[in-house]
Amino acid sequence: MRPRHLGAERSYAQPKFSTKKGEDMRTLARLWKEEEGQDLIEYVLLVALIALLGLAGFPTLGADIAAKFKAADTCLTSQAGC
Repeated sequence: MRPRHLGAERSYAQPKFSTKKGEDMRTLARLWKEEEGQDLIEYVLLVALIALLGLAGFPTLGADIAAKFKAADTCLTSQAGC
């Protein structure tokens, strides 16, 4: 657990809302430095990228599968065979 600043009443998980000058910038700087939750975000982005690549390949894959079924249907219904 990280050490708290002197005089801090709340933990890092609970945001401290104040109107003191410069407090917002210190909060943003602290959030920028923190790495908690970074791994989860990276995994979510990786899964989203894989899903997008998969969706991009489905139309061509679907067309290829449809062509194979059409060829198989033609072979099964024709009297000459394949």
